[in-house]
Amino acid sequence: MTGKKTCKAQNENAFVAGWSAAAAARLKAAIKRFGSQDKVSASAGISRQSLVEILRFDEIAERGSRPRYKNLYAICEAIGISEDDIIADGPKVSVNLPDLSKPLSGDVQLNGEDFNLIRQYEVNVSAGPGLIPARESASDGIAFARSWLLRRGIAADLSGLVKVKGDSMAPTIPDGAMVLVQLDPHIEREGIYVFSRDGEAFVKRLMPVDVAPDGRPKSIVIMSDNPEYHPEALAGSALKDIRIVGRVRTVLADL
Repeated sequence: MTGKKTCKAQNENAFVAGWSAAAAARLKAAIKRFGSQDKVSASAGISRQSLVEILRFDEIAERGSRPRYKNLYAICEAIGISEDDIIADGPKVSVNLPDLSKPLSGDVQLNGEDFNLIRQYEVNVSAGPGLIPARESASDGIAFARSWLLRRGIAADLSGLVKVKGDSMAPTIPDGAMVLVQLDPHIEREGIYVFSRDGEAFVKRLMPVDVAPDGRPKSIVIMSDNPEYHPEALAGSALKDIRIVGRVRTVLADL
């Protein structure tokens, strides 16, 4: 097996463009899998000292530690890999249009797996639809594996991402986190819901109490996971002040 020179330079004496500490580490790992550095340097026709310098990437004296194309070609040829596997930042990703002839196809295919794009929204505090496209990032979204969504019973076309502001649900949902919300105007069980009330949007834990035969709760307890915020109970006509948007299914937050 031999390496394919898919990024061959016009001047093989030129230094490799895009060489980095990560590239040096990938080459070192490939050489270790192949055998000893002595064996590789002999097969590539370069000195062992030159190979050592290539593998020891120097951030300060970067130019002096980068390999020349001809040496990288020789090393990759000797160990049977492509130089693209070393220089590239990571594995290649195949992006294709979904197979619309298949049921439950996604919006895009990545490496053969279907993904659905779920976009960012804002909570509509008016009487219109529960979620409206976020003004500041109307095109933002995150691709979720179709299989991941199906296992959780989440319908991508009835879901959206909402950014949470405030610490009332910390530590469960930290300030600035994104939550995946599935649209559903009903409260069937205790959970974290997105709702509007008095012209404001909220993300709180709701607990239905004393559910009526028609499935509607006669009262609701609004709770914050942050103990500094006190719970609130609503019953009777006060329930009309709340408009449920949907239930939070997962939290996306930076560590």
